[in-house]
Amino acid sequence: METNKNTNNAVDEFIGMCMMSITYIHSAHFATNSYAQHKALGEFYTEMEDLIDTFVEVNIGITGTYTPTLQTETSIEPVSYIKSIADMGTDIYDSVDTSLQSIIDEIKVLCYQTIYKLTKLH
Repeated sequence: METNKNTNNAVDEFIGMCMMSITYIHSAHFATNSYAQHKALGEFYTEMEDLIDTFVEVNIGITGTYTPTLQTETSIEPVSYIKSIADMGTDIYDSVDTSLQSIIDEIKVLCYQTIYKLTKLH
């Protein structure tokens, strides 16, 4: 049972990080002086909202539980923050149902595509 509790905690932390990313990246979207970054960040927070909503609904459908786990940051660097979301998705990947794995894949695609846009397109 303890393993499931730890898995649920890690999944809830991933959910919380994705949810908080919407606000943090939206803020960075306003703060950038680059039009390309402004657009890339805008796409990220818009798409993340739908992806994490689906992930949470499916997760609750499977597990029957969700515990809000939100961690606040005083400042973020968008590329490293987005990379940490992808990394956390990788960390929980094998512990969740395949239906959730497919959504994690979509979240990771969004993360890496956004990193590309932020670092290579100016």
